[in-house]
Amino acid sequence: MSLSASKPKVRFKEFEEDWKPVQLSELLSPSKKKNKNSKFARNDVLSVTQEYGLVNQIEYLGRSFAGKDLTNYGVAEVGDIVYTKSPLKTAPYGIIKENTFKDGIVSTLYAVYKVREKVDGGFVSRYFELTDNLNRYLRPLVHKGAKNDMKISAERVLIDQIFTPSIDEQLKIRDFFQSFDKYIGLLEKRCELLHQRRKSIVQKVFKKEVRFKDIKGNEYPCWSPNKLEMFLKESRCTGTKGDKAKKLTVKLWGKGVVEKTKTHEGSENTQYYRRRAGQFIYSKLDFLNCAFGVIPDKLDNFESTVDLPCFDIKKELNPLFLLEYVKRQEFYKKFGSLADGGRKAKRVHADTFLQFVIHVPALEEQNKIVNLFQVLDRQLASEEKKLSMMRTLKKSFLQQMFV
Repeated sequence: MSLSASKPKVRFKEFEEDWKPVQLSELLSPSKKKNKNSKFARNDVLSVTQEYGLVNQIEYLGRSFAGKDLTNYGVAEVGDIVYTKSPLKTAPYGIIKENTFKDGIVSTLYAVYKVREKVDGGFVSRYFELTDNLNRYLRPLVHKGAKNDMKISAERVLIDQIFTPSIDEQLKIRDFFQSFDKYIGLLEKRCELLHQRRKSIVQKVFKKEVRFKDIKGNEYPCWSPNKLEMFLKESRCTGTKGDKAKKLTVKLWGKGVVEKTKTHEGSENTQYYRRRAGQFIYSKLDFLNCAFGVIPDKLDNFESTVDLPCFDIKKELNPLFLLEYVKRQEFYKKFGSLADGGRKAKRVHADTFLQFVIHVPALEEQNKIVNLFQVLDRQLASEEKKLSMMRTLKKSFLQQMFV
């Protein structure tokens, strides 16, 4: 494909020359370096990810997928460009990344390239970080086999053109986005630390290693074991049929209750039941996947089937305390083992659920526990909002600074 010279929408003021179309083979050359002397071992195998670039396969994926013979694996040194022929949803023709991690080896399914003189590998990697550029470049070159595998040689990847500025502008762009990545990495670390802190505090609270005191400084009574039926009553308020119901669903891993996306119309033969804000709800089929929630105000009067049983909660039990209690692995793994059905279709029915025993503190202590978790959640939400904003801003600059 022949390209004309072009200018990006946003650039540094000291650069005015048009970006010129250059064949990728003028920027990169295939690396023939293999692990023939077995310098690198299984724990040196690298994988390529869309979000983080090259990573250690064992550390990132939890295991090695390498074969026994590593002598034909390609050596990927720091600064090399690596193309992986692994299709992803947003990158169906594979991904291209610079190795900024460490020297290692990659599968024979990957192609490794050396960066030629007067070219910045970081710029090339940034160019293809923009998904539109990546897919637009690879789509005409890649032939997909019957099993969705990539049919393309290392040399063929280089035959088309990309827009390229002077080396000085390449370096300026590289440094600009490195600053973005550094700050985004810092925010990611903050979010991870807050997640870990919250998890640690939850464990200490429910192990009763952390207790609250009343306004006079006295400890609250010991937590009392009670069956859930002491606090919950199943709600079966008849609603509409499946072809008319405004449906809700419970997300896995305690991620909340949301409106159900209509992928197809429901059946007029399926009975739905009205649900109210503040009720506790769970999925019979996904009990072991932590599918629990409290219905938010915006989904008041939405509906679900009996496969998502719903419960009114007595005032002696704070709904958010209950939610934190059941979201712990110690609860849903233990009681999920009592589910009926086969391995792939286990269901915890409402009458069974109501017989489960939980340990409940005084309502005042429940409220203080919930308040503590809400403070932690607000801190985490604030950092996650910053992270999301920075990712969006970076994407915007990528779209405007690359042509």
